[in-house]
Amino acid sequence: MPLKDKLVLVIQSTRYLGDFLLSLPVARALLDGGARPVFLSHEKFRELFALSGLNAIYWDKDGNERGLRGMRVVVKRIKSTRPDAAVMLHKSHRSALVAFSAGIPERVGFSDSPARALYTKRFPYEQGLHETVRFQRLLLPLGLEEGLVREEMWFPERGKLLEAARPVAPKEPFVLIAPGSSWRVKRWSPGNFAEVAERFLGKGFRVILSGGKADRGVSAEVADKAKGVADLAGRLSFPEFLGLVGLASLVVSGDSAPVHAAGIFGTPCIAIYGPTVREMGFWPLSPRSKIVEVPLRCRPCKARAERPCPLGHHDCMAKITPDMVIRAAEDLL
Repeated sequence: MPLKDKLVLVIQSTRYLGDFLLSLPVARALLDGGARPVFLSHEKFRELFALSGLNAIYWDKDGNERGLRGMRVVVKRIKSTRPDAAVMLHKSHRSALVAFSAGIPERVGFSDSPARALYTKRFPYEQGLHETVRFQRLLLPLGLEEGLVREEMWFPERGKLLEAARPVAPKEPFVLIAPGSSWRVKRWSPGNFAEVAERFLGKGFRVILSGGKADRGVSAEVADKAKGVADLAGRLSFPEFLGLVGLASLVVSGDSAPVHAAGIFGTPCIAIYGPTVREMGFWPLSPRSKIVEVPLRCRPCKARAERPCPLGHHDCMAKITPDMVIRAAEDLL
């Protein structure tokens, strides 16, 4: 069946900003294909959807709509929009069950998902492709033309993000450093981030530290060691943070949302990757970017979330030095 005029529900309901940003090119592909995208998204991204002009159904899955009762509420919300198809970007049982319970006629997801029995169409999760491309290729069984799939980051109203950030942005050139991460094994040491910050301060740049509320402790530790930085971790709205990425002279981050946000604006970006490797599909898409990493047999690492290095040494991060990051930055700037 052709994709044109279909109302397609894009299910991206994780709480991570990086996942949200990686999902947006799916909307661009749907719009280019003549379809009508609507997202099922986490409640926390409401402000970003308002700026983007994209339609969304919200799921407060960490608040009042958690559990089976919340799922029933969300199913009713979806039924009222009557989608023709749903695309499950993540391999979640809960998302698949919601789409199935809402009676959506076509439900597409990855063929290796544990929830694949609830899909009407399955598509391979292809290694070596960027995640944005893998997500868009899920639309091929719905009739998307292959030529509309593009390796890109995308936000439909970038100018509104920049305007949101101008009141909090320095007038002088600045570097944005994001020392936190949702996964413990992806975190470079605060001391190393502080040394990098001091080097930029010495070169005449302002330095802003960013991150969510959970990153305040790490960010405060960097700020304590690198006097003169502006610590804004946990104090920015999502539009302010993304706009600052667009206004920055350089972004320095681990494998986290700032890397993907830099791709929206083409901001120069240094990605400090330890457990992550390029083949996993999460490399920076800014045309001016560099990955700083060390080759190790134990990469990629299978540790997740707050688990420490399973081998006890964390060499993938410990062997990356501030000098390596500064040299990469000098190449870009």
